[in-house]
Amino acid sequence: MVTSKMDTHGRAMDRMAWTRSWYRDLGFEIQVPIPDVNDAEYERRKSLEIPQAMFYRPATSEVSYEAFMEAVGQGWHWTVGHADREKIGWEPTAQGYWYWAEVSPECPRLYWTWLNLMDSVRLLSLEEYVIVWYAHKAATGRDLDVPTWCWLRTRYDLSALDACEHDGEVDINTFGVRGLSRPSNDEGGRATEMIASAA
Repeated sequence: MVTSKMDTHGRAMDRMAWTRSWYRDLGFEIQVPIPDVNDAEYERRKSLEIPQAMFYRPATSEVSYEAFMEAVGQGWHWTVGHADREKIGWEPTAQGYWYWAEVSPECPRLYWTWLNLMDSVRLLSLEEYVIVWYAHKAATGRDLDVPTWCWLRTRYDLSALDACEHDGEVDINTFGVRGLSRPSNDEGGRATEMIASAA
């Protein structure tokens, strides 16, 4: 008996369709490839102690950070129009990609320093985090990082950025370079992992 991708990758196909529709609702008509994730892997990651979900980041030429933030109503944010944004270590991408991200309500790995996290897991970038935050909210109705801050791998000059929820939006903060080696009871980090697209 021959099985199709729809038979073995139904959950990923559903997520692809939802993601395409979500971006369309935000005003972006983009192609979203099929992620190469079978149903068993999808369910395994969803059921982890720190659950994971799939997200898609389009190519920067299709959906820039600025355009995305404007589409979700945060076009006024300092990372969009302020002069200090030039200090941010942006990570443009020539091609879109799928990635796993941890979606526990509170940020995991509290009490870890940014330096320890950078040595141990691949943290979300700023561009990835805002997609995770807004897509997760659209899909589930729940905000991430209400009581916690999430370290990002994105550098800000010699320091780094962290993010949390504030008044129903994403709040992005700069942190002094000395803070990178200090653990905190309300700062942690969400791991991410790339996903291959199906051929």
